[in-house]
Amino acid sequence: MSYDRTGSKNKPYGVYRCSANKNKETCTGKVYPSEEMERLVKEGLQNLSNEFALGFVPTITPAQEIT
Repeated sequence: MSYDRTGSKNKPYGVYRCSANKNKETCTGKVYPSEEMERLVKEGLQNLSNEFALGFVPTITPAQEIT
């Protein structure tokens, strides 16, 4: 994907568009708002980070009562 700035001079905004295999007709030409794409990437990285961190947090097992 490649990033482009578009919109008017007073209200520019960013978009991402497919840049892979442009001449092979594998791109749809669809554009994605940069805010949406960046939010999705951020959420995905946060989820991966949380899952990764859980692997390093030991599971605490409650002590058994002595009878």
